[in-house]
Amino acid sequence: MVTIGRWPTVDIATAKRLAAEIKGKVASGIDPVAERKERMRHEKIRLPVALTDYEAWLRSRRLTKVDDTLSALRRGFRPLERRTLEEIDRPAIVAAIEKIERAGLPGAAADFRKLAATFFNRQVSLGVIKFSPLTGYRRPKPPRDEVAEAELAGKALTESEIVSIWRAAEQIGGSFSGIVKIILATGLRRNEAANLRWAWVDRKARLITIPAKAMKAGSEHVVIVTDLVTKILDEIPDRAGGLVFPGRTLGGRRPVSGWSKLLKRLRSVADVDGVGLHDMRRTFRSALADLDVPEPVAEMMIAHKRTDLIRRYNRSSLVAQRRQAAARYDEWLSGLLGY
Repeated sequence: MVTIGRWPTVDIATAKRLAAEIKGKVASGIDPVAERKERMRHEKIRLPVALTDYEAWLRSRRLTKVDDTLSALRRGFRPLERRTLEEIDRPAIVAAIEKIERAGLPGAAADFRKLAATFFNRQVSLGVIKFSPLTGYRRPKPPRDEVAEAELAGKALTESEIVSIWRAAEQIGGSFSGIVKIILATGLRRNEAANLRWAWVDRKARLITIPAKAMKAGSEHVVIVTDLVTKILDEIPDRAGGLVFPGRTLGGRRPVSGWSKLLKRLRSVADVDGVGLHDMRRTFRSALADLDVPEPVAEMMIAHKRTDLIRRYNRSSLVAQRRQAAARYDEWLSGLLGY
């Protein structure tokens, strides 16, 4: 049986014409049902359609960072967006990964490879494609000297550099200034600081509770609001639940962007070469160690994941110990800045 359509959307004359066409196909040995199924299958293997379906599936599972996942996939697949899934073979997907690497973004390339592998495995499970083009793909191991160089990359700022960066941020002003200061004061990651919302700030409890969906590790994170953090928050007006450090687009409804230009200006004003926002997070963690903050407390303060076994049995958030550690760090940083 083949459904032509429903009346009155399809009138009788149109139905007779379509029925005659279908009978003609059958007489020629063409199965109209199989033909329709093939059209539907071909629609599903179009990359944009597959990505849209994949997004809906991820959201149905209530996973965190769906927006980030789809954004990374769409950026990586951009050179292949006109192809069907069947047309994306091993050379094509490897070329897309290596294109990101050649742009000087090895971390983004690794993320895209991992996300694309999961995406293709889902398509195999659905029967949309027979195999993943990334099955068995392995990146070549980097040379030992490259591994050693990567391990030593980044730095913790010296005390004079911290002061220079802080003063430069004050001179630049705006949301970027607040982000630089809040990272130095709390050790948050760049995106966590940029996406901070007033609705998460509890002034009375002196806590900022960042939901799991906004955290890299996918777990809720609590930040202690110290006197210095309070000072940073007081410098920016409360926008009734909106972004604490809004960007300039869409009336401040989107986070800050254009990091490369902002960091270039910060380095120039501070006269500190090569400093990045992650160096400020690294500085926070290193200072905690210098202040004799216990390792488990310090790791929780920068939202590092505990091992599976520890996370399974120890559900304490160590808030009291983190308050003490935050107060100790706050006193040290405030003294350094002359507050």
